[in-house]
Amino acid sequence: MRISTQMIAFNFLRKYLYDFVTSVAQNQATMKQLTKILFLIVNCTLLINNGMGQNLVPNPSFEDTVSCPTSDNQLYNCVGWDAYSSPDYFSTCSSSPDVAVPNNWGGFQQPATGDSYVAIGVFGDTSFFYSCDSSSCNSHEFVGRFLSTPLAIGVKYYVSFRTSLSISNSLSVNCAADKLGVKFTNGQPSFGVPSPTLISNSAHIYSSTLLTDSSGWSMVHGTFIADSTYNYIILGNFFDDSNTTTQIMDGNTYCNSYYFIDDVCVSTDSLTCVNSVGINDTPFNQSGFNVYPNPATNQITIENLQLGDAYEIQIYNSLGQLLYSDSEVHTINKEIDINTFSNGLLLINIKSENRNFFYKLLKK
Repeated sequence: MRISTQMIAFNFLRKYLYDFVTSVAQNQATMKQLTKILFLIVNCTLLINNGMGQNLVPNPSFEDTVSCPTSDNQLYNCVGWDAYSSPDYFSTCSSSPDVAVPNNWGGFQQPATGDSYVAIGVFGDTSFFYSCDSSSCNSHEFVGRFLSTPLAIGVKYYVSFRTSLSISNSLSVNCAADKLGVKFTNGQPSFGVPSPTLISNSAHIYSSTLLTDSSGWSMVHGTFIADSTYNYIILGNFFDDSNTTTQIMDGNTYCNSYYFIDDVCVSTDSLTCVNSVGINDTPFNQSGFNVYPNPATNQITIENLQLGDAYEIQIYNSLGQLLYSDSEVHTINKEIDINTFSNGLLLINIKSENRNFFYKLLKK
């Protein structure tokens, strides 16, 4: 059982309050002690009130709906989220083939978590995602919302979200891109299209590599120290087209990049974001795989109970850093040396036949 950060803070404060009261009872309290206790009270209160250990993004996987989407450009049906240009909202509750889940006009994709996700255009040929007069209008879309609590200046935050590339002939999207990321602002930006305040060639967190996975979900993550009391989060490509690297994934000559987004997380606790993102609670004996031993020290074995179907393995540490990857596994029993991995929680991602399974393992 993992003790919450709030409980640690309360216990820390309780200990010092007890020592202080004892000191007063013995007539030994000094002004220095009193100042120290007051400082601790203020700081513990601030840490707890600023969401220590919690995800500060309400409705992070887009599950809460006003009503089911029936067509494109209906992010207003997702509670709390704002649209910049015309991002799209997809849900299993939709009866429309365009915005249903898992099959929709963007292709086939199961949610990373729950029943819903959104999609945004991050790079496009002139006027693809919206109409504009300029030959270089940076055809980008964004989604954003208010945080549950403003960020605290000087505090380190962990940020992550899941994304999957859409490749669809019907929608004419076929191009991988980098630079997809997160920006924080003080208040809600204007809804101007295009928005020069959003495309500024800078972001707090962004991917510096091409995001090419169209079958599963990739994690974009990072950390930063807040320099302002930001209270609003925006996701998209904040770099203009000349500073965005792309790669056409099919034989067409055009290049339009469209990405599904799910599981947005902002927290002071790395485990909150890493472990709240894309976790599938299906037991492994029902998923067709088994992992043992757990805990482990030197080596683990991944047993494929499906008897030979190819699968992919990725292993992450608690910070979301990729430690191991094998994209084509055919053996029934796959042995992996984890001796050089640092002790702590490991997250094992197994992808098989367009399905994602996650397993938590303790390295000792």
